[in-house]
Amino acid sequence: MDTITHAISGAVIGIATTRRPEEMRRRAFWGAMFAAFPDADALMIPFVDHFTYLNEHRGLTHSVVMLPLWSALLGWLAARAGKLPVREMAALAAAALAAHILGDLITSYGTRIFTPIYDAPFAFPIVFIIDPLFTLLLAGGLALALLKGRVQPAAWGGALLAIYLVMQTVLHLHVAGIGRAQAEAIGMPDAPVVVLPQPLSPFNWSVTVVTPEGYRRAHLNLLASGVQEAPEGASLLARLRTHYRPSDALEWRRLPRWPSDAAARAVAEEAWMQPGFAGFRRFALLPYVTAMRGSDNGVCVWFADYRFTLPDWREPFEYAICGVPGGEWQLELGRERA
Repeated sequence: MDTITHAISGAVIGIATTRRPEEMRRRAFWGAMFAAFPDADALMIPFVDHFTYLNEHRGLTHSVVMLPLWSALLGWLAARAGKLPVREMAALAAAALAAHILGDLITSYGTRIFTPIYDAPFAFPIVFIIDPLFTLLLAGGLALALLKGRVQPAAWGGALLAIYLVMQTVLHLHVAGIGRAQAEAIGMPDAPVVVLPQPLSPFNWSVTVVTPEGYRRAHLNLLASGVQEAPEGASLLARLRTHYRPSDALEWRRLPRWPSDAAARAVAEEAWMQPGFAGFRRFALLPYVTAMRGSDNGVCVWFADYRFTLPDWREPFEYAICGVPGGEWQLELGRERA
């Protein structure tokens, strides 16, 4: 979830948890500051390598284990800065931080909520990482509360958001059922199924069945009544919209993880296992080879993660590792294929 939406959620919590209308603006300000705090882990970027940041982001500052410490520290700082009750500020900080952690937990990126005790990321993705409806429900309640000087609109916005998240949970479980049915249809009833929210609509989803050789993937819109075709010259967003099909007309695409050629696959697998690529191996949930280029004198292999790949869009997390098979390899960030 983006930091602005997190800050709005903290402001809504600050208002909704006070009975004193004269305190609304002050609590909205501190709630926003507290809820934005976990993303301060971006400050590590100049001091660590790229993959360390990808894996450590949403770590210590997003952990429920560390939440009591951060709540106490932030509450104390706010109390000192604004001459406010420490307990009140610490309680608001705890609620705002919890909202931030939950907001990130329900996206596909996930959150390492138990670090440093247990370092694996967790995710229950039910909203796209940037969800305008999610933000609008919160921002609308916040704006009305501040304009009218009343607490209730903020609480109403939070209640509507809770209803929305329940709906998204139900949709996620429904789409997961579609994925399990496909796994059974291809004779792999125990295959992992990954369900991810998509942009443009809360009814757009992708569902991926993980197979030994790769993936079976479909994009669906649960409200679509028919298959759409993009007209010639359509915009990127318009073309993206046409990929989401009704659940009774799904197109299950076979997506290989590795090149089909045996020699190319051997090179790609060697590249994948290089020590310099360990950070991406840890990060990627649905990795695959996007491109290869080179010869026996040197080759580059590009990898990406289907978790973040959208139809017709450039992969946002795509990295090349280049070298000589049997020799040394070097990681390449932001390198063009051509």
